[in-house]
Amino acid sequence: LTALTSIVMWRLLLALFGPRAATIVLMAWWCLTPMTFETDVWWAAAINSLPLQLGMVSSALLVTHVVRGGSRWASLGAVLAVLCALTFFEKAILIIPALLMLTWGLTSSSSPRQLWQRGLRPHPWLWATLAAIAVAYSTYFVRGARTMPGGPALSDLYLMVGTSLSQAITPAMFGGPWSWV
Repeated sequence: LTALTSIVMWRLLLALFGPRAATIVLMAWWCLTPMTFETDVWWAAAINSLPLQLGMVSSALLVTHVVRGGSRWASLGAVLAVLCALTFFEKAILIIPALLMLTWGLTSSSSPRQLWQRGLRPHPWLWATLAAIAVAYSTYFVRGARTMPGGPALSDLYLMVGTSLSQAITPAMFGGPWSWV
């Protein structure tokens, strides 16, 4: 899975930036980032992380093709990549907003209106399906969380986002003296 994810990442970088020296630098960063090392040393982390990474880069590559004039098959592949990642790790739901941000960047637009016109409206099946998945999965997840004592609160969401940015995402991408779980 590590090799497959790296191959798909290489194809994604080529699709986004073309065959340039900077593309090789980005690929080296991907291969050497602490985010990819955890899967080499900890089997339990690999079971969650590798399908998440593969789903993330696969869906990003397919959405890139869709936005640039791809077929419905690419849309279907992107949806399936997200669904497969969700079966392994609940945080894969965050792939959907990442795909939306990628689409915004690919449309080279500065306004939400241009994002709608160039990136979302031409591909209604893809975005309606991803929105349905996001709503259904979030509803399921929140209902499951309500069975926990005390249930979730809005302050928990702010705490989770802050902790994720400071203690998980930043050290996973850049390393450093931080700790992550």
